[in-house]
Amino acid sequence: TGEYIAFVDGDDYIDPTMYEKLVAKMTDDVDIAFCYIQSDYSNGTVKVWIDEGLKEAIKKPWDIRPLLCWMMELKASNGELVKSMGATSCLSIFRKSIIDNFYLRYPVGIKMGEDRLFMMSYLSVCKRGALVEEPLYHYCRVRIDSATANAYKTYLDFEHEKKRYLLKKEIVNQNEYYTQEEKDFLALHLGHELYFTYFNTQIRYNSHYKEKLKEVRKDEIIQAITKTLSIRRLRETGYAWKNI
Repeated sequence: TGEYIAFVDGDDYIDPTMYEKLVAKMTDDVDIAFCYIQSDYSNGTVKVWIDEGLKEAIKKPWDIRPLLCWMMELKASNGELVKSMGATSCLSIFRKSIIDNFYLRYPVGIKMGEDRLFMMSYLSVCKRGALVEEPLYHYCRVRIDSATANAYKTYLDFEHEKKRYLLKKEIVNQNEYYTQEEKDFLALHLGHELYFTYFNTQIRYNSHYKEKLKEVRKDEIIQAITKTLSIRRLRETGYAWKNI
């Protein structure tokens, strides 16, 4: 019944002032507010994540596309890869009206990376975002049996990863902010992300990876991806990013 919605993982905690500070950023033209995250380890050490990609994306308040690129771990200015901590929805607050009006939900059947899919869908219908440059969310890295600690097990499941790829591609294709040229670039980036994440995870964690990769290479989506130009080649030509 409230105006905003927020998410917190059951084994994490937040700064007492987090939502007060985020709400203060939610002016009439802001639909999402972010903060930074701090990792708290079992040995007492902490690590604050200053997300430079997010800071850069927020610099264009009139254009939501840089935030969408950041969510897909790309720099909107040049298409370079950038590590994003924003895949989790726990660092933000959202307008309930947007979630209700567009019926935005976490995708069913996705065991890992569902946050990123929800965030991509939400950002696709936003006007702009804002940032509180403080680590107000505490990510407690103390459980060795947590889903994140065992994420590689999900990444070994090709059908799961392919479904996640197709959902991300669908979100991009339905987005009205991007030109067709930009959508083609992002589809290529997502395809390479599927290919390299899956193959690298198999090589790292599966002693029988050669048989598995030989089987997966027969998949028509993987075959289509391997025929495309490399992300580096596209970045060198400045394809799709010259006007962002």
